[in-house]
Amino acid sequence: MYYNFYLIYSTFSCSGSKIFPAFIGFLKSKDPSDGTEQTLLNELASFDDYIKENPPMI
Repeated sequence: MYYNFYLIYSTFSCSGSKIFPAFIGFLKSKDPSDGTEQTLLNELASFDDYIKENPPMI
């Protein structure tokens, strides 16, 4: 029997979930110094770290 680990562990289901809102906030931002770019970069970096630690299960 094969288990879908993405549904069993909550870390799998919510990883990367903040990237899209951060990206939209960055696109809508008119002030370059408001921190939205850094927020987006932080989210992308954390998702990259997650993918390095938990490679996709094929």
